[in-house]
Amino acid sequence: MSDDTEPSTKSLQEELDKALALLVEERRAKALLKAEKDEALDKLRATTSSATLQLEEAVASLETNAEAVARLHIEKEEAVAQLDAERNAKDEAVRKLNQTSPEASSRSFVVPLLVTDPNVIKASDDILTKNHVTNNVTFSAKIHEEPDALLNSLFGNQTSTAAKTKKMYQEVVKEESASAIVTYWGFMLDQVTTCSIVLRLVKSQKAQDTNAIRIEVASVESEEDLDDIALPDPYPTATKSFRLLLRKGTIILKALPFGQTLFTFTAQASLDDTVNKKIISTKSGISRNFSGLRKRKTTKKSFILRATGLNFASGTDLAQIGFGVIKAEELFHKIAALYYDRFKKEAIIDERMKEHFKSNIHNAPALTLAEEALIKKSIDLAKELTGAKRIAGTVNEPVEKFFHSDGVSVGFGKSVARIDLDVKSFFTKELLLDTYAERAETLNAKIYEVWKDLDGTRGLQLTRSVALPGGFQDRLFKTWLTWQRRVDADGRVTFIIAICPFENYQGKTYNEVPGTENMQEATCTGVHIIKELTESTCEWTRVLQVDLKIPLPSNMLEFIARQHVGVSTFVQEKFRRNGKTVDRERVAALAGAMIGRRGVPLIEDQVGVFERCTTFLGDGEQGWKALKSPCPDVEMKLKYFPPKKGERTIGTGKATALIDTSAEEAAAWAFEFCSNDRMRISREEGHPARLELREKRRINESTMASVKRFPFLIDNREFVFRQIWKSEEGGKVWVAFESVDEKVDYGVSLRAARAFTQGCYYFENLADQYGAHQCKAQLVQHFDIKGNIPAWVVNSKVPTVLNVLQEACDEFRQDETIDGASVKELHTTLTSWQGEAFSEEDDALLQRVRDKFEESLKEETRLEHRRSSLLRNLLDRRKHAGWKQLKSPDVYVKMEAIYEEKTSAGIGRATTTVDATILDCTAWELTRMTRQRVKEHRKVGGLERKVVKLTDHSHIYYYTRDFGIKAFAPREWLTKCVWKMLDENTMIVGLEDITDDNFPPGAGKNYVRGSSGAFWKYEQLPEIEGVPQTSVTFVTQIDLKGFIPKAVANSKLTRFLLAVSRMRKNFDRSLDIDAGQRAGFVQSIMREDLMSSDFGGSALEQFEDLFEDKPHSERPTTPFGMADSMVYASRLAGHAWGRTSVNISAGLEDVVAFIWDFSSRANMEISRDIERTFEEGEDRGFRRLVTRRHELSSKHGAHHRDRTFVSEMSLTRVDTDTIIIRFSPVGGEKKNVRRSTVKARGSIAKRNTGTVDAKETVAIRLRRIDARRICLDYACDLAVGSSVSRRASQAFVEQRLAEIAETSIYFQRLLPLSDYKLVDGKALGHDLLYRVGLSKNKRIARLKDAFIKCRALRELSDAHPYVLAMMIPIVRGNLSFSRTVRTKLICLSEAEAIQIGKNLILCLKSKKLISAGVDQWRVQNRAVKELMEEHEWFQPMAVVLGRGIIKAAAWGLMWRVVVGAVLSMSDLITDILVLKEYWEGGEATLLFRNLTLASLLASIVLQLFVVFIQNRKKSASKILIEIGIVLVGMKSPWDAYKVASGAEREKDAEFDPMMEMNMSKAIELFAESIPGIMIQLSSILKLVNSGNTVSFVAVTSLAMSTFTTGFVSATISYDMDTNPSNRANKPSFYGYVSDSKRKRSTLFLTMSILASTQALLKSLLVVTLGSIATFYTWSYLLADMTLYLSIKALRRDFTYWVPVYGILGFIFSFTVRIIGKLVSDFAATIHLRHPFEVGGLYFSMNAVSPLVGMVLLLTLMEEGTFNVTTTKLLKDVTTILGSTLLLMATLFFLLIKREYRHTFYDWRTAVRYQTDHFIRGEEEQKSVAIQNHKSYTEPIKDKVEKWITSGWHRWEQEKPEWFNDRFKDSVPEYMKPKRRKRGDIATTSEPQEPPRRRSILEIAIPAKNNKIKPADKRSGKDDVGRIDIEEFKRELSRRGSFF
Repeated sequence: MSDDTEPSTKSLQEELDKALALLVEERRAKALLKAEKDEALDKLRATTSSATLQLEEAVASLETNAEAVARLHIEKEEAVAQLDAERNAKDEAVRKLNQTSPEASSRSFVVPLLVTDPNVIKASDDILTKNHVTNNVTFSAKIHEEPDALLNSLFGNQTSTAAKTKKMYQEVVKEESASAIVTYWGFMLDQVTTCSIVLRLVKSQKAQDTNAIRIEVASVESEEDLDDIALPDPYPTATKSFRLLLRKGTIILKALPFGQTLFTFTAQASLDDTVNKKIISTKSGISRNFSGLRKRKTTKKSFILRATGLNFASGTDLAQIGFGVIKAEELFHKIAALYYDRFKKEAIIDERMKEHFKSNIHNAPALTLAEEALIKKSIDLAKELTGAKRIAGTVNEPVEKFFHSDGVSVGFGKSVARIDLDVKSFFTKELLLDTYAERAETLNAKIYEVWKDLDGTRGLQLTRSVALPGGFQDRLFKTWLTWQRRVDADGRVTFIIAICPFENYQGKTYNEVPGTENMQEATCTGVHIIKELTESTCEWTRVLQVDLKIPLPSNMLEFIARQHVGVSTFVQEKFRRNGKTVDRERVAALAGAMIGRRGVPLIEDQVGVFERCTTFLGDGEQGWKALKSPCPDVEMKLKYFPPKKGERTIGTGKATALIDTSAEEAAAWAFEFCSNDRMRISREEGHPARLELREKRRINESTMASVKRFPFLIDNREFVFRQIWKSEEGGKVWVAFESVDEKVDYGVSLRAARAFTQGCYYFENLADQYGAHQCKAQLVQHFDIKGNIPAWVVNSKVPTVLNVLQEACDEFRQDETIDGASVKELHTTLTSWQGEAFSEEDDALLQRVRDKFEESLKEETRLEHRRSSLLRNLLDRRKHAGWKQLKSPDVYVKMEAIYEEKTSAGIGRATTTVDATILDCTAWELTRMTRQRVKEHRKVGGLERKVVKLTDHSHIYYYTRDFGIKAFAPREWLTKCVWKMLDENTMIVGLEDITDDNFPPGAGKNYVRGSSGAFWKYEQLPEIEGVPQTSVTFVTQIDLKGFIPKAVANSKLTRFLLAVSRMRKNFDRSLDIDAGQRAGFVQSIMREDLMSSDFGGSALEQFEDLFEDKPHSERPTTPFGMADSMVYASRLAGHAWGRTSVNISAGLEDVVAFIWDFSSRANMEISRDIERTFEEGEDRGFRRLVTRRHELSSKHGAHHRDRTFVSEMSLTRVDTDTIIIRFSPVGGEKKNVRRSTVKARGSIAKRNTGTVDAKETVAIRLRRIDARRICLDYACDLAVGSSVSRRASQAFVEQRLAEIAETSIYFQRLLPLSDYKLVDGKALGHDLLYRVGLSKNKRIARLKDAFIKCRALRELSDAHPYVLAMMIPIVRGNLSFSRTVRTKLICLSEAEAIQIGKNLILCLKSKKLISAGVDQWRVQNRAVKELMEEHEWFQPMAVVLGRGIIKAAAWGLMWRVVVGAVLSMSDLITDILVLKEYWEGGEATLLFRNLTLASLLASIVLQLFVVFIQNRKKSASKILIEIGIVLVGMKSPWDAYKVASGAEREKDAEFDPMMEMNMSKAIELFAESIPGIMIQLSSILKLVNSGNTVSFVAVTSLAMSTFTTGFVSATISYDMDTNPSNRANKPSFYGYVSDSKRKRSTLFLTMSILASTQALLKSLLVVTLGSIATFYTWSYLLADMTLYLSIKALRRDFTYWVPVYGILGFIFSFTVRIIGKLVSDFAATIHLRHPFEVGGLYFSMNAVSPLVGMVLLLTLMEEGTFNVTTTKLLKDVTTILGSTLLLMATLFFLLIKREYRHTFYDWRTAVRYQTDHFIRGEEEQKSVAIQNHKSYTEPIKDKVEKWITSGWHRWEQEKPEWFNDRFKDSVPEYMKPKRRKRGDIATTSEPQEPPRRRSILEIAIPAKNNKIKPADKRSGKDDVGRIDIEEFKRELSRRGSFF
């Protein structure tokens, strides 16, 4: 645009601003009028005495205001008309200007933006006319940012996914009012195309519009302008790029409401002449497009712009086709959209709009008469639909849904929902239909337009389209909406939104939308009533009628109504908050209403209800009998009132309790019968209905309906009752309820009998207790469930009904507050101990207790361990005066016992150190009646517990306890407790038996009075790191009395001493103490100069020597998942080595300080040392002499003496990121040292058993990875002394490695939740599975312990309380039914959390990959998805847990293997019985006897052969044990036990336990079951053909063999397919079994029947042939086997996959091939279709051959071969078996997954299958292929070698699970790269074959004359030379041993 038009444009702009100012003044006038109206209305409500006068004045004022409004409307219309004229004039001026522009050409264009994009404003008339002017382009976008912030982004560096801005440099502009920069703009238009612009931006400081910022824009086109900078290339992946050149243009940033900016860009544009040329700049190596910086001359490229992106076409001149308007429009629309996305803040803008609307609701225009009429009509519509029918199946949903129809084309849907949002916010959300959120929800609508303030009213016009299915025309809805705000009588606000067709609108404005020609109009009528319930909740009633102008049946109308009311469910769920939180808000609101209505009388029809319900309390306590209460806080009673005529004698129950809240809140809770929490519980318990009849609601009254589920064969019971509350002065509240005869619409018939209930609650405020409100609650209820249920059954349920008071107690429980206050009160009393006056009785009691117990504290002698006989020890035990050590459940509490000679009760003593002051400890122990202590008392069988205060320093304690033993009466104790402060640092407490008339012995309850005495002594110790310390000693003697054996009575002594443990745990602050000590050492490390190159290099070299793996090392038996560990135990007794590497989430100095703090509590707990001592010399430094004493356990239960290690501990810093700590063995005692000894609390620090000196060499390297993560490498070499087995030595070194794992876990648990990353989630998962094995109880116990000790899990549990409940079913791993849980995370209940945990187990089972199962779990459960989005680490933790659960889970496997083992044993027994018959049959059965014996012998021989192959690398003793198991016939149960117990593959085993069990089963099938079937069939056929009777044993044996064959065959196939490892490693073959539980069961049964049928049919064919002639049988079998083996040999497929070589391998392959072929023929084992076995096609052919062969045999068989009966029997049996076989085969193929059917006709060989599997598989799948027979990978040997050599070093770093010893041993040595030392950096990515490490003899013999060939056969010539003895000695000395 030229500069000549600027004056005219300015004048037009000024006139436009004047018109806008008039509009602003008009709105201000309207606001003033509205304020006057509100003031008049307020005065009208406030003054009731002069109501008539005020009303007349208000009416007059309104009439005056109406006249003023009318005048303003006229002025507004005139201003709008004037504004339109000015706009037209401006458009005409701009049009003329563009026509006269000298730069016009045929390629000029203007870009109006697409109107379908709601985020971008199209070019409006006041900016640019719709003329296409040469080289002028204009686009505008609404940006969600303030103008100033947007300006900073334009002039600075900004980065987003598709749009980037980089400031190149800044220029100095001569004009003082402007500043300029050169900047780069880059846009990613699609995945491969970028557009770049280099601009010079000049900001003008003087703008005509104060709300607008103007920027002059021009492209930088010459290369000289960018000599000193490098053009960035932010999108290196783009393959197409072009540069846009802009002529002189402007950017205008104009402020819009709600913090938005109108970004208007106007410029002249052209394209650069070169595209897709990228060169590397000499500066910084940044990709630049220098060709694009040259000035544009001519363009020989053209482009086509599309909506989805940009594609370039060559060979077309842009000058020929020009910049088409549509094409350019798409380009700049794309750029504008990218700019919009960069600053998109739709949610923030929506919130600003809503807040602005809410704050201006009171300024809304007054309702017109038409609007008032519409609102009245809408309310009447809602009232008319009160009797609408409830939609079936929705009675228990959170949203009530109803439907009403006129039967033709109109259907009304009604929904009532409680919304967890304040009424004003929800009303705003429903009325503001033009927010970004609302538009996003209607993206599928072709038309969606909203117009506000129709003709200055509140009205809105909504025009939207709806697409109908089935070829119907789209419907267009034109709707008029208006609203009203009302204040109800109770002060609550109600908003009403009325909806009707726009044709009812009588105003002038009507907005049309283009594109509606092919749509049919429909109508929508309804109302939204939003009523305030509490400050943050409201009730939403939504009535909607949609008329599609189509005659529809009633069921279709109901379906449409369901869809509409379903929106209410979505909205309710969207704003749903935690149910308990919302319930508390509603209870608080109702309690406030009760307080406000104190003393308000009831209305007439409510008085009678109260009189009837309160009569139950009229007689006081007379006639009430005590009931045994199942609730600890509720006292229950029962009374029988005289029944009315015709009624049964039903008892009335009464419950009394104290509730920690006010009476009003308790009554409000009881009144809220349909609270969120109660509704949830009702749904979870399966009750059919629970609802409120809203039409019966009053301020203090409601009517409720509930249908309770009853047991099977008993009808459900329906309760419909009316409840009323009344509040009286003095804090008394009544809630009465009584059954009423009301008909309730449940939507469907629930077949429930109407029951009766009547009663009342009574709540009365009491004095506050320790700052907590208290009220007395009583519930009296009479109920009768009617029907034929006996009265005694109804009376037995009274305690269950009265349980509601216990629920109220639990809801308002404030135990922590009350307990804390009571302890604090006693603490205050104890502080004033000086000057206390003690009575003579109290002093005497303390003296007696001290004389009895305190003297025992001075006893230092201990019980001697004598080597006398057991009898002598038992006789002399009482004579010893020393203390006997007791096994303490708490390692920090030391427990001992001593036995007096004249009493049977022992004296127990417990000592510990507590992290608290003596006053804290004393106060905590003396407050016996805290709620927590009472709860603990009940857990251990406590019955009663009372405390009577005598003075400030004495109490009487009475408590009873039931030990849970039948015929053992409960015990009671009555003691007096006196405490006294001896001085500031010592407190004593004494307890002694007393007698008191108020507590008679037995108390009339058959209690036995026991005897007890106790003494407590508290001594203050020096503080540690600011934490007070107290030594606590507790001595007690408890006599249970009665006829109890002394040993039994004294065995309970440990339980009484646990009081000390509970105190210690309550005050434990070990983490604070250890952290404080570490912090001081960290500072010393940072201060000291530890850098020493020589010493550091030596330490590093020693570490690397010790860390290097030893030959024959193996993995630990219980490895930590995050650690890479190896151990080796020498066969020489007492020597072991181990190393481990693990990453720790902590700082380097923190971990060093943790290890150096040798005596910390955490180190003592982790190491489990008995005693630790460290000595520091005068020179101090970072060296110390340390001694540790450790218990050496035995694997065989042998007794070992403790081991003592004396070592020098030193610390060396190698560099800034590496520190090494070493423990070197020493032999002498250092002088001038300071010794500190730390003993494990609860351990025996000195034992007469003595210790054995041991040696340890330990090196620890700590390397910093980043600021919060280090790598800890640990290696140790232990010599634990003689007489120690290899397994004990290995267990000892594994315990050392476990200390490092526990150290990693320790720091992991210290991390806060905010610091958790993905790797931390993985580490946490391994933490939860560490050292738990297969025990479910151990897994659950470790999980609970982690939630106590792990900081992140504690924080997670605080935010989401039911995460622990969700994770318990996960670690338990039991299968259960899956049910999708769609509840939000914040609304999750405990039952839903448990169900979510159960869902994961089935997801893991149904997926081949653990990660896929976890992902399915995330999608299935909304709460899990939200949890993983909130905490990204939770998903990897779940994957690790899933992997551990999968390994340990049996999931039906145990049932199958056990049943299979039982069947195998049963088959063996029946075979023996049949053999006995054959033996007794003489010569006639000689052949059958011999064949049976031969089959049994063959089975044993083959099983022995497999046992030898499996265990040939193990010791002879293990082989002999396995042979013995086979010989005694226990092989099947033994294999089943190993599989069911989760045993893993051993290091020296050829295959895992599952494969071993399957091989044993296959041998049983081959040598026992199948021959047994044939032998028994042959015998039976012979007997039938000769006319003899078949014995029952023979038939039973045949049936057992057949069923065993089928079951075992199906089990083999099923287990192999469902094995997660098989499915993960070979997904193309395993996985045909369906994920559905029902389909799985059906498929297993089908496979069993199929295999049994196949076995009978094949055996029948062989037996029939044998009956004709034995030659036929052998010929048939031999020919079939020869054909099979020949095909295998010719296809080079004979060798079996197990890596057994040589002649043994040939024999093994030959045996396995024969067994596999016969098992496949006779048992149809589906697994044998594998290419490694028979093969798919051959398996399928064998499956149908028996049926075909039997049919041919019966057809071709000559008459007379068998008698008529036998022939008929053969044909009938063949028909039945053939039909069953075909039916089962068809069903099998229907049940399996379709994608696995090809495996039944696969013709690939094993080698070909292995090759394909290796090439297409992932790394883990490739690793499985490597471990098979090496001939299988021979064709791809080069690829295998390349894969191994390229990935070996990476696998050593990443440590994938499959990279184990088994894999490493299977890899040939020449393929393995040289193992780099840890910390080295590879110099090349291509691995090289390093030289092999030389042996001792190779070192001793010079290389030139070495006669010994290396194992890899790469040595030189076999020259003879001399041995270098000196080098031999040096190397042997360095290595320390030959390994």
